[in-house]
Amino acid sequence: MPSHHVHVEKLVTSLPIYKIYDNGLELDITRMKDEKAFKRLLVRDDDLELRAEELPDSKLVQFRLFDAPGLDDTDGNDVQRIARIFSALGMVDTINLVIIMGSQHVPLLPSQKAAYQAYFDLLPELKSLMMVLHTHVPNHHRYPGINARLDAKLEERAQFFKSIKGQVVPTMRIDCDLEETAPAHLYMTRNTIGEILVLATIKIPIAWTRTHVHKLTTMTAVDDIVHRRYKAKLDSVFK
Repeated sequence: MPSHHVHVEKLVTSLPIYKIYDNGLELDITRMKDEKAFKRLLVRDDDLELRAEELPDSKLVQFRLFDAPGLDDTDGNDVQRIARIFSALGMVDTINLVIIMGSQHVPLLPSQKAAYQAYFDLLPELKSLMMVLHTHVPNHHRYPGINARLDAKLEERAQFFKSIKGQVVPTMRIDCDLEETAPAHLYMTRNTIGEILVLATIKIPIAWTRTHVHKLTTMTAVDDIVHRRYKAKLDSVFK
């Protein structure tokens, strides 16, 4: 069952870059555009070697990751979901990155688009920290240019978030199969996670205590109803 709460995890890493070698020669997987060749590479575990290489002067970086409920995880109660997220974020000083995760198998429905729009209407400052992570993308489709149909579908989704932000939104793809241990699979999964974490370090952070919360239309409507009820009650008392 889906979780209805915000989970917090700590991660400490030196942000290494992973490279893959075939009989001692480094492979540049990112340039491969042949799907069949990609699939053959992904099942190999004989002569391929995965190496983690530290960048010069690399230091340990600590991240706090907040895993918030998804759009379908709280029975459609956007206000309740947002309240839980706000409660969890109350323990942080700054926010470095907002990752919007969505399975490539699940279409972006009008109701979901409205919910995303509501989030960023509520906290417009966070638009600058937005990135999109397309999940459940097979590793042989990890890079654009291999499957045109998938590329078009994910580009359409990216354009929607661009319309919210007002500029191009960073997008990445990841295969969520954590059982895979073949070197090429690990290479792509670990480097994707690393790229996301690096993005968090170079974004200009937003101080949570200085964000200006813009109320949702539904919240404003509730406030108006409550105000009218109490005003009517007070008027009746002082008559």
